[in-house]
Amino acid sequence: MKNLKINKEKVISLMLAGSIALGTYGCVRNIKDKKDMPNEETLVTSESMVPEKDLTLYYDLVENHEYMPIKGNNTFKINNGVTMYFLEDDKNIKETVSESEMMVTLLGANYKYALIKLPDGGNYYVDIHALISGININYENYNDILSNNETAISDNTLFYDNDGNVIRCLYENQTCSVVSTNGEYAFITLPDGISGLVLSNVLMNDYQVVDRYAYIAKGIGLYWDSKFTQFNHETYEDQILYIEFVNAEYAGVYDVDGRELLYVKTSELKKNFVDVGLISQRMDCYLDYQLVRSWPTRTGKNSTPTHTGAFDIDWKAADWEFTTYPGSYAKYWIPINEYGEGIHDLVGDDEENYGNQAYQLYGSHGCIRVPREASQFIYENYEVGDMVLVRQR
Repeated sequence: MKNLKINKEKVISLMLAGSIALGTYGCVRNIKDKKDMPNEETLVTSESMVPEKDLTLYYDLVENHEYMPIKGNNTFKINNGVTMYFLEDDKNIKETVSESEMMVTLLGANYKYALIKLPDGGNYYVDIHALISGININYENYNDILSNNETAISDNTLFYDNDGNVIRCLYENQTCSVVSTNGEYAFITLPDGISGLVLSNVLMNDYQVVDRYAYIAKGIGLYWDSKFTQFNHETYEDQILYIEFVNAEYAGVYDVDGRELLYVKTSELKKNFVDVGLISQRMDCYLDYQLVRSWPTRTGKNSTPTHTGAFDIDWKAADWEFTTYPGSYAKYWIPINEYGEGIHDLVGDDEENYGNQAYQLYGSHGCIRVPREASQFIYENYEVGDMVLVRQR
């Protein structure tokens, strides 16, 4: 999710005009009408106003952080003395809860502040730690998770400490490790080492933190968000992209420059594929998004170069004789394209003549020759339809 960015001069202009521009995902509502304000006699007492020229609080509350809708409990209690803020034209107004306690509705949150609705309808910002959840934690009912505990958050949700107090808001796709669960809540540990509670139903059951690569074909859409509503661009060539996480619906991938995390439909990825480099003379084998084996190759010689492109394994055969070259045999033959090219070993071949510039002296008529061990691996581990990417790398 991209952070909300507002130019400072634009902010000042908008504040003077009495309106505030918010991002698409924010659920912040500026309060301009006095009828939207709490009843000060029963709920709050006004303390002070932040000086108009001091924009620090404004940036902290609005510009730097988005307020996300929260999945789960949205009713909380706040106690006497809690400081609340609301925005009115060019002023940030601070007030204090005067009741012993008050029930409020959570509209949205970020890691630092919460946007709440008071009983009479007024909207305020409060420190997220001021929210009291009332969660009843029974530690005896939690069962330890001994394996497959790497997962991620499927929806924006609140993160609680072991006493049920709100720590922060966790955004969608936050990675974590599950320590234990009672079915309703789960103890998790974040990558920064902080542990706490979340609702169990926001954890992805089929989530994998993969740290691997996947093949993606030309013409596949990449998006800014996992709901596929914010289009980024369409892939302009066959690529192998780095995947940070994946589930049944989508994967988070880095673009070719490794700078932007984007989303792609999992169904568009090829997790089992072979990557052949004509410059490096290497064949890299990927299974389940992971590089598992690599061998040197001997591709087409300069006069009969191997075609580049993304191809499918057409079929497979063992103990194959090349009828166009009588007396030539392959233990394993895996054809890949309409040019008659494929991956194969060569019976009686010197298996040391692979890699580097060997193809210039002992190159093929376009096929990808590999050691026997490599052709057997392809034959046994890949299916018809799996991808073979041949490229200049």
